[in-house]
Amino acid sequence: MTGKIRVAILYGGRSAEHDVSRLSAANVLKAIDRTRYEVVPIAISREGRWLLQSSSGGDGQGLRCRRTASRSLCCPAARAG
Repeated sequence: MTGKIRVAILYGGRSAEHDVSRLSAANVLKAIDRTRYEVVPIAISREGRWLLQSSSGGDGQGLRCRRTASRSLCCPAARAG
Protein backbone atom coordinates (compact mmCIF):
# COMPACT_ATOMS: atom_id res chain seq x y z
CA MET A 1 0.00 0.00 0.00
CA THR A 2 1.32 3.45 -0.91
CA GLY A 3 -0.41 5.46 1.81
CA LYS A 4 -1.85 7.70 -0.88
CA ILE A 5 -5.52 8.39 -1.41
CA ARG A 6 -6.71 6.72 -4.61
CA VAL A 7 -8.63 9.11 -6.87
CA ALA A 8 -10.47 8.10 -10.03
CA ILE A 9 -10.64 10.70 -12.77
CA LEU A 10 -13.62 9.89 -15.01
CA TYR A 11 -13.81 11.63 -18.37
CA GLY A 12 -15.37 11.41 -21.80
CA GLY A 13 -18.82 9.94 -22.08
CA ARG A 14 -21.62 9.81 -24.57
CA SER A 15 -22.66 13.46 -24.40
CA ALA A 16 -21.83 16.33 -26.73
CA GLU A 17 -19.40 17.50 -24.01
CA HIS A 18 -17.08 14.51 -24.55
CA ASP A 19 -14.13 16.59 -25.80
CA VAL A 20 -14.58 19.24 -23.10
CA SER A 21 -14.51 16.48 -20.49
CA ARG A 22 -11.24 15.13 -21.94
CA LEU A 23 -9.62 18.57 -21.76
CA SER A 24 -10.84 19.08 -18.19
CA ALA A 25 -9.42 15.70 -17.16
CA ALA A 26 -6.07 16.58 -18.74
CA ASN A 27 -5.96 19.78 -16.69
CA VAL A 28 -6.82 17.92 -13.48
CA LEU A 29 -4.10 15.35 -14.22
CA LYS A 30 -1.55 18.12 -14.75
CA ALA A 31 -2.50 19.88 -11.51
CA ILE A 32 -3.07 17.00 -9.06
CA ASP A 33 -0.43 16.39 -6.38
CA ARG A 34 0.83 12.90 -7.17
CA THR A 35 2.78 12.75 -3.93
CA ARG A 36 -0.58 12.72 -2.10
CA TYR A 37 -2.88 10.97 -4.56
CA GLU A 38 -2.76 7.74 -6.57
CA VAL A 39 -4.53 8.67 -9.78
CA VAL A 40 -6.65 6.18 -11.75
CA PRO A 41 -7.81 7.75 -15.04
CA ILE A 42 -10.90 6.09 -16.51
CA ALA A 43 -12.13 7.03 -19.96
CA ILE A 44 -15.70 6.60 -21.12
CA SER A 45 -15.85 6.23 -24.90
CA ARG A 46 -18.45 7.94 -27.08
CA GLU A 47 -20.15 4.54 -27.23
CA GLY A 48 -20.31 4.35 -23.42
CA ARG A 49 -17.53 1.81 -22.87
CA TRP A 50 -15.44 2.32 -19.72
CA LEU A 51 -11.68 2.05 -20.32
CA LEU A 52 -8.93 1.98 -17.71
CA GLN A 53 -6.07 4.28 -18.78
CA SER A 54 -2.42 4.54 -17.79
CA SER A 55 -1.75 6.85 -14.86
CA SER A 56 0.61 9.15 -16.77
CA GLY A 57 -0.46 12.77 -16.84
CA GLY A 58 -2.25 14.68 -19.54
CA ASP A 59 -0.63 17.15 -21.88
CA GLY A 60 -3.43 19.72 -21.96
CA GLN A 61 -4.56 18.46 -25.37
CA GLY A 62 -7.02 15.98 -23.95
CA LEU A 63 -6.74 12.29 -23.27
CA ARG A 64 -7.41 9.66 -25.88
CA CYS A 65 -9.84 6.88 -25.16
CA ARG A 66 -7.95 3.66 -25.80
CA ARG A 67 -8.35 0.01 -24.97
CA THR A 68 -6.15 -1.74 -22.48
CA ALA A 69 -5.31 -5.43 -22.57
CA SER A 70 -8.85 -6.83 -22.27
CA ARG A 71 -9.50 -5.43 -18.81
CA SER A 72 -12.95 -5.22 -17.37
CA LEU A 73 -13.77 -2.48 -14.97
CA CYS A 74 -16.52 -2.87 -12.41
CA CYS A 75 -17.66 0.16 -10.49
CA PRO A 76 -20.27 -0.86 -7.93
CA ALA A 77 -22.59 1.89 -6.79
CA ALA A 78 -21.91 3.20 -3.31
CA ARG A 79 -24.81 3.13 -0.90
CA ALA A 80 -25.09 5.58 1.96
CA GLY A 81 -25.28 3.90 5.30
